[in-house]
Amino acid sequence: MAANDIKITYEVLFDIFRREKNREELQKLDNTFYIDIITYLREKDAILNDKISKNESKEELKKLTIQLENIHKLLRELYDRRERKIIVMALNKVRIHQNIINTSAMLAEEKLFFDKITEDMRYFRVEILEKLIQQQKPALIPCYAADKHQKPIEQEVQSKEIRLEKTLKTIRFITTVPKFVGEEMEIYGPYQENETASLPTKIADILIKKGRAEEITDDQKQQQTIVNEDQQLVS
Repeated sequence: MAANDIKITYEVLFDIFRREKNREELQKLDNTFYIDIITYLREKDAILNDKISKNESKEELKKLTIQLENIHKLLRELYDRRERKIIVMALNKVRIHQNIINTSAMLAEEKLFFDKITEDMRYFRVEILEKLIQQQKPALIPCYAADKHQKPIEQEVQSKEIRLEKTLKTIRFITTVPKFVGEEMEIYGPYQENETASLPTKIADILIKKGRAEEITDDQKQQQTIVNEDQQLVS
Protein backbone atom coordinates (compact mmCIF):
# COMPACT_ATOMS: atom_id res chain seq x y z
CA MET A 1 0.00 0.00 0.00
CA ALA A 2 1.37 3.40 -1.00
CA ALA A 3 1.94 6.02 1.66
CA ASN A 4 -0.69 8.33 0.17
CA ASP A 5 -3.27 5.52 0.41
CA ILE A 6 -2.91 5.25 4.18
CA LYS A 7 -5.92 6.96 5.79
CA ILE A 8 -5.64 5.83 9.42
CA THR A 9 -2.66 5.91 11.74
CA TYR A 10 -2.61 6.10 15.52
CA GLU A 11 -1.90 9.83 15.28
CA VAL A 12 -4.84 10.36 12.90
CA LEU A 13 -7.14 8.32 15.14
CA PHE A 14 -6.04 10.28 18.21
CA ASP A 15 -6.70 13.59 16.43
CA ILE A 16 -10.21 12.37 15.52
CA PHE A 17 -10.84 11.41 19.16
CA ARG A 18 -9.46 14.71 20.49
CA ARG A 19 -11.67 16.71 18.14
CA GLU A 20 -14.72 14.66 19.19
CA LYS A 21 -13.83 15.16 22.85
CA ASN A 22 -13.25 18.91 22.68
CA ARG A 23 -16.28 19.88 20.60
CA GLU A 24 -19.92 19.72 21.62
CA GLU A 25 -21.29 18.87 18.18
CA LEU A 26 -20.96 15.48 16.56
CA GLN A 27 -17.96 15.64 14.25
CA LYS A 28 -18.03 14.65 10.59
CA LEU A 29 -16.16 11.47 9.66
CA ASP A 30 -15.30 10.06 6.25
CA ASN A 31 -17.95 7.68 4.94
CA THR A 32 -15.23 5.04 4.72
CA PHE A 33 -14.18 5.48 8.37
CA TYR A 34 -15.22 2.00 9.51
CA ILE A 35 -13.59 0.33 6.51
CA ASP A 36 -10.42 2.35 7.06
CA ILE A 37 -10.34 1.29 10.72
CA ILE A 38 -10.76 -2.38 9.80
CA THR A 39 -7.95 -2.11 7.25
CA TYR A 40 -5.69 -0.44 9.83
CA LEU A 41 -6.43 -3.07 12.49
CA ARG A 42 -5.83 -5.94 10.07
CA GLU A 43 -2.48 -4.45 9.08
CA LYS A 44 -1.47 -4.24 12.75
CA ASP A 45 -2.72 -7.77 13.27
CA ALA A 46 -0.67 -9.03 10.31
CA ILE A 47 2.47 -7.36 11.66
CA LEU A 48 1.98 -8.94 15.09
CA ASN A 49 1.31 -12.42 13.70
CA ASP A 50 4.34 -12.13 11.43
CA LYS A 51 6.56 -11.35 14.40
CA ILE A 52 5.01 -14.23 16.36
CA SER A 53 5.78 -16.65 13.51
CA LYS A 54 9.36 -15.37 13.42
CA ASN A 55 9.73 -15.90 17.18
CA GLU A 56 10.48 -12.25 17.86
CA SER A 57 11.53 -11.26 21.38
CA LYS A 58 8.90 -11.12 24.10
CA GLU A 59 9.63 -7.43 24.58
CA GLU A 60 8.82 -6.67 20.94
CA LEU A 61 5.63 -8.76 21.03
CA LYS A 62 4.56 -7.09 24.27
CA LYS A 63 5.14 -3.67 22.72
CA LEU A 64 2.93 -4.48 19.72
CA THR A 65 0.25 -6.03 21.93
CA ILE A 66 0.13 -2.88 24.06
CA GLN A 67 -0.16 -0.77 20.91
CA LEU A 68 -3.19 -2.81 19.82
CA GLU A 69 -4.76 -2.49 23.27
CA ASN A 70 -4.29 1.29 23.14
CA ILE A 71 -5.92 1.43 19.71
CA HIS A 72 -8.89 -0.60 20.99
CA LYS A 73 -9.22 1.70 24.01
CA LEU A 74 -9.16 4.79 21.81
CA LEU A 75 -11.83 3.34 19.52
CA ARG A 76 -14.09 2.51 22.48
CA GLU A 77 -13.74 6.02 23.90
CA LEU A 78 -14.45 7.57 20.50
CA TYR A 79 -17.53 5.37 20.07
CA ASP A 80 -18.78 6.19 23.60
CA ARG A 81 -18.55 9.93 23.00
CA ARG A 82 -20.32 9.77 19.65
CA GLU A 83 -22.94 7.47 21.13
CA ARG A 84 -23.70 9.93 23.95
CA LYS A 85 -24.04 12.81 21.50
CA ILE A 86 -26.43 10.84 19.29
CA ILE A 87 -28.56 9.88 22.32
CA VAL A 88 -28.77 13.54 23.36
CA MET A 89 -29.86 14.46 19.83
CA ALA A 90 -32.58 11.81 19.98
CA LEU A 91 -33.72 13.10 23.39
CA ASN A 92 -33.95 16.64 22.05
CA LYS A 93 -36.04 15.49 19.12
CA VAL A 94 -38.46 13.61 21.39
CA ARG A 95 -38.63 15.89 24.45
CA ILE A 96 -38.87 19.32 22.86
CA HIS A 97 -40.26 18.17 19.51
CA GLN A 98 -37.20 19.51 17.73
CA ASN A 99 -37.91 18.14 14.30
CA ILE A 100 -34.98 19.82 12.57
CA ILE A 101 -32.01 17.75 13.71
CA ASN A 102 -28.81 17.94 11.68
CA THR A 103 -27.77 14.33 11.13
CA SER A 104 -25.25 15.05 8.38
CA ALA A 105 -22.29 14.19 10.65
CA MET A 106 -23.64 10.71 11.36
CA LEU A 107 -22.32 7.66 9.60
CA ALA A 108 -24.95 5.43 7.98
CA GLU A 109 -24.91 3.00 10.91
CA GLU A 110 -25.19 5.85 13.40
CA LYS A 111 -28.20 7.25 11.54
CA LEU A 112 -29.95 3.88 11.88
CA PHE A 113 -29.14 3.92 15.60
CA PHE A 114 -30.49 7.47 15.92
CA ASP A 115 -33.74 6.63 14.11
CA LYS A 116 -34.28 3.49 16.20
CA ILE A 117 -33.75 5.05 19.63
CA THR A 118 -35.82 8.08 18.62
CA GLU A 119 -38.69 5.78 17.70
CA ASP A 120 -38.37 3.83 20.97
CA MET A 121 -38.08 6.95 23.13
CA ARG A 122 -41.15 8.48 21.50
CA TYR A 123 -43.16 5.28 21.96
CA PHE A 124 -42.30 4.87 25.65
CA ARG A 125 -42.82 8.58 26.35
CA VAL A 126 -46.32 8.49 24.90
CA GLU A 127 -47.29 5.13 26.38
CA ILE A 128 -45.97 5.91 29.88
CA LEU A 129 -45.92 9.66 30.51
CA GLU A 130 -49.00 10.61 28.52
CA LYS A 131 -51.03 7.76 30.02
CA LEU A 132 -50.01 8.78 33.53
CA ILE A 133 -51.14 12.33 32.84
CA GLN A 134 -54.45 10.90 31.64
CA GLN A 135 -54.63 8.82 34.85
CA GLN A 136 -54.18 5.58 32.95
CA LYS A 137 -51.90 2.75 33.95
CA PRO A 138 -49.16 2.10 31.39
CA ALA A 139 -49.62 -1.36 29.90
CA LEU A 140 -47.04 -1.41 27.15
CA ILE A 141 -44.31 -3.65 28.59
CA PRO A 142 -45.76 -7.12 27.83
CA CYS A 143 -46.81 -6.31 24.28
CA TYR A 144 -43.93 -4.04 23.28
CA ALA A 145 -40.86 -5.31 25.07
CA ALA A 146 -41.66 -8.99 24.82
CA ASP A 147 -43.33 -9.21 21.44
CA LYS A 148 -41.33 -6.65 19.49
CA HIS A 149 -37.91 -6.96 21.06
CA GLN A 150 -37.41 -9.93 23.32
CA LYS A 151 -38.44 -12.73 20.97
CA PRO A 152 -36.42 -11.50 17.96
CA ILE A 153 -33.41 -11.03 20.22
CA GLU A 154 -33.78 -14.54 21.66
CA GLN A 155 -34.12 -15.98 18.16
CA GLU A 156 -31.09 -14.04 16.99
CA VAL A 157 -29.02 -15.26 19.94
CA GLN A 158 -30.05 -18.86 19.32
CA SER A 159 -29.24 -18.50 15.63
CA LYS A 160 -25.82 -17.03 16.43
CA GLU A 161 -25.12 -19.83 18.90
CA ILE A 162 -25.92 -22.44 16.26
CA ARG A 163 -23.71 -20.69 13.69
CA LEU A 164 -20.93 -20.32 16.24
CA GLU A 165 -21.08 -23.99 17.15
CA LYS A 166 -20.73 -24.92 13.49
CA THR A 167 -17.72 -22.66 12.96
CA LEU A 168 -15.74 -23.86 15.99
CA LYS A 169 -13.39 -26.81 16.17
CA THR A 170 -12.17 -28.40 19.40
CA ILE A 171 -8.45 -29.15 19.49
CA ARG A 172 -5.83 -30.40 21.92
CA PHE A 173 -2.49 -28.62 21.98
CA ILE A 174 0.50 -30.93 21.63
CA THR A 175 2.96 -28.15 22.37
CA THR A 176 2.95 -24.85 24.20
CA VAL A 177 1.55 -22.01 22.07
CA PRO A 178 2.07 -18.34 23.04
CA LYS A 179 -0.64 -15.69 22.91
CA PHE A 180 -1.66 -14.63 19.38
CA VAL A 181 -4.21 -12.38 17.67
CA GLY A 182 -7.02 -13.59 15.39
CA GLU A 183 -8.45 -12.03 12.21
CA GLU A 184 -11.07 -10.06 14.15
CA MET A 185 -8.48 -8.80 16.66
CA GLU A 186 -9.40 -11.40 19.30
CA ILE A 187 -6.65 -12.38 21.70
CA TYR A 188 -6.09 -16.15 22.00
CA GLY A 189 -3.89 -18.04 24.42
CA PRO A 190 -1.43 -18.70 25.70
CA TYR A 191 -2.08 -22.46 25.67
CA GLN A 192 -0.21 -25.22 27.46
CA GLU A 193 0.58 -28.72 26.22
CA ASN A 194 -2.46 -31.09 26.47
CA GLU A 195 -4.81 -28.13 27.00
CA THR A 196 -8.05 -28.26 24.98
CA ALA A 197 -9.89 -25.33 23.43
CA SER A 198 -12.68 -24.61 20.94
CA LEU A 199 -11.37 -22.17 18.35
CA PRO A 200 -12.62 -20.84 14.99
CA THR A 201 -12.17 -23.57 12.38
CA LYS A 202 -9.74 -21.53 10.28
CA ILE A 203 -7.43 -20.89 13.23
CA ALA A 204 -7.71 -24.48 14.45
CA ASP A 205 -6.80 -25.82 10.99
CA ILE A 206 -3.70 -23.60 10.86
CA LEU A 207 -2.54 -24.86 14.26
CA ILE A 208 -3.18 -28.47 13.23
CA LYS A 209 -1.33 -27.96 9.93
CA LYS A 210 1.67 -26.51 11.79
CA GLY A 211 1.76 -29.53 14.07
CA ARG A 212 0.93 -27.57 17.20
CA ALA A 213 -2.45 -29.16 17.87
CA GLU A 214 -4.69 -32.08 16.97
CA GLU A 215 -8.44 -32.19 16.43
CA ILE A 216 -10.66 -33.78 19.06
CA THR A 217 -13.48 -35.82 17.53
CA ASP A 218 -17.03 -35.99 18.89
CA ASP A 219 -16.33 -39.44 20.33
CA GLN A 220 -13.28 -38.11 22.14
CA LYS A 221 -15.32 -35.20 23.46
CA GLN A 222 -17.93 -37.61 24.81
CA GLN A 223 -15.28 -39.78 26.43
CA GLN A 224 -13.69 -36.71 28.02
CA THR A 225 -17.08 -35.62 29.37
CA ILE A 226 -17.58 -39.04 30.96
CA VAL A 227 -14.11 -38.89 32.51
CA ASN A 228 -14.79 -35.42 33.89
CA GLU A 229 -18.11 -36.54 35.39
CA ASP A 230 -16.44 -39.58 36.97
CA GLN A 231 -13.77 -37.35 38.47
CA GLN A 232 -16.44 -35.07 39.92
CA LEU A 233 -18.23 -38.04 41.49
CA VAL A 234 -15.00 -39.30 43.03
CA SER A 235 -14.15 -35.89 44.43
